[in-house]
Formats: sequence, structure tokens, C-alpha cells
Amino acid sequence: MTGSAIRQDGRSASLTAPSGQAQQGVLSAALTDAERLREELRRSPRYQREWDAARRENALRRDFTVNALLFDPFQGCLYDYVGGLWALRRRQIRSVVPPVASFMEDPARILRAVRFAGRTGFRIEPGTLEGLQDNLHLLQELPKSRLMMEVNALLSHGAAARSFLLLYRL
Repeated sequence: MTGSAIRQDGRSASLTAPSGQAQQGVLSAALTDAERLREELRRSPRYQREWDAARRENALRRDFTVNALLFDPFQGCLYDYVGGLWALRRRQIRSVVPPVASFMEDPARILRAVRFAGRTGFRIEPGTLEGLQDNLHLLQELPKSRLMMEVNALLSHGAAARSFLLLYRL
């Protein structure tokens, strides 16, 4: 067998081995070296900064702060860039960005806020509620297929009555 692997010093090395068990040993060594190099890269400050920026950007694109909580199961870390834990402790649905901008960007977020509040029993934070009420007219601009999808989601998971009551009160 012939192949290549990455050595500890980062340079590539040529692999030549007989077939059978010796071949498995060479492959295992190559994988171990590659895994070690990958782990070293993950620990580098540059890698950490890039991932932190990517996580932050991801969180800022979310609709509500509780949806912007990011969990890394490999590190056992919970990342909160937008106050999601604060809202979770207060049992609130709160917009990540200013509510008017959020609902203008995607009017379906209005129905999502109602659905989340209905399912979880959380309150919609006053500023988010005001932005939601001021932009209800934007729901008319949603394509019918998207509106139907969001209404179906409102009706599912056992919280339909509570969700529709919240919607009615708007």
C-alpha cells in the first residue's frame, strides 16, 4: 500500500507498507497523527477566534434570544451572545434585534413568537410585543404556503388553543 499522511511537524510523508495487519497499523498511525494535528489546530487562538466570530454571527441571525443559545456538546459549553439565558430565566420571548426590524425582515416571526409563547407558557417581552402588534399587517405579505406552514406549526404539539388565544389577543 502507498499513501500519504501528515507528520507531527505538519509536513506530508509517504507511506509504504505491506498488506494485512501491518497496513492497518500504518493507517492507524496516520489517523492518530491527523487527529492530533486537528486537535492542535482547534486549540489555536486563531481557530478559537474564527469559531467565536462564526457563533456570534449565527446567534445574531436568530429570531429570539432563547433560540440564539448555542450548545457545543463536545466542549460542554453553552454560548450566549444575546441574553438568551436572561430571557429564559424570566420566561420571556424577546427579539434578538430591534423587533420592528426583525418582523419587517421576516413577518413569519410574528407567528413564531406566538407559537413559542403558546408552547412554553413564556410571556412575550413588552418591547417585542409592541413591535409585533405594530407589524401585524405584514402577515398579509407572507406567501400563502409559508403562512400555511406557520399556522400548521401553531396547531401542532398540543398548544393550539393557547397559541390561538394569544393570537386573538393581539
